[in-house]
Amino acid sequence: MSPPKVATGSYAVYGWWPASSGYNDQAVFWIWTTNGWASKTVSQRTNGGKWVYLDTYKMGAWDDWNVEVSNQSSGTGYDIADAIKVVRQ
Repeated sequence: MSPPKVATGSYAVYGWWPASSGYNDQAVFWIWTTNGWASKTVSQRTNGGKWVYLDTYKMGAWDDWNVEVSNQSSGTGYDIADAIKVVRQ
């Protein structure tokens, strides 16, 4: 079975991390879009243990999508990268 074909379009991006008060309160996610890098800052101290909507972005029809969690933040605590989900809209 071959993987599904990816098309240029709008995609909702979600992050997942466990719940902990010791995680970063200003974690920065970087998402590669058709317009370049976009950033989204979220508190990883809340909403742990479930999919957290980061935003919807226009992403291309290529296979080099990137979603990163930065270790450069003005917040305090651990930066966590458990899972990312991308859903076509």
